[in-house]
Amino acid sequence: MLFLKDQVNGGKKIISNNSIDYMENSLVSSGEANRFHGLGWSINTNYYGFKAVTGQGGTSDANAWLRMIPSEDVAVILLSNTGISGDICTNIINEAFSSVLPKFKQNLSSYQKTDTPVQSFLISDTLYGRWKGKIHTYKKDINITISLSKEGNNFVTLENDNALKISNLEFNERLFFDVFGDLKVDDTETAPYKMGFELSRLDNKLYGAITANAKAQLPFWVELNKTAER
Repeated sequence: MLFLKDQVNGGKKIISNNSIDYMENSLVSSGEANRFHGLGWSINTNYYGFKAVTGQGGTSDANAWLRMIPSEDVAVILLSNTGISGDICTNIINEAFSSVLPKFKQNLSSYQKTDTPVQSFLISDTLYGRWKGKIHTYKKDINITISLSKEGNNFVTLENDNALKISNLEFNERLFFDVFGDLKVDDTETAPYKMGFELSRLDNKLYGAITANAKAQLPFWVELNKTAER
């Protein structure tokens, strides 16, 4: 209600309308059409014909979403105690919006009829090749090389170890894949264990998180640059 500028009777307003507007309109491009980063929010300027403001977080054990369409004074909150996929969450949220916004339902229906499904593992040609960079851990930086090819010869190499085969490769706005290996930091202990990658692209750089699923889920930051090597 606060961010939809709906004052609670008898309540104290702690953020001005101007501040709310500033948070939602101070935009930095995400590199994707109609999608921007605001101050604390993800902004889609054409979400089936509406401007949508979203806050989202979760783990493999929980999900929390808040998506608002401020122009219509409508918000949907979705909470789950399991790590269901973002596609499932988005579909549920869209059904909720459709139930109260006829124009949204019409736009969504038109999009679904004309949309051509794509394979989730189909990635952009610009992502193929060799990427080199560092994994930043609390102990040290680890050299990493990622090799992606149209032929499916996809590998990760850590330091000078043997190449690790990539599995579950998909591209859905971000690059996702898994490998089994060892970062050789104290908290992970027994190896090999699954490491899940979630990488975004900005210009000629890949950056994002690696989650080591060892004794616990341990996240690390990675940055890579594309090289001329093949």
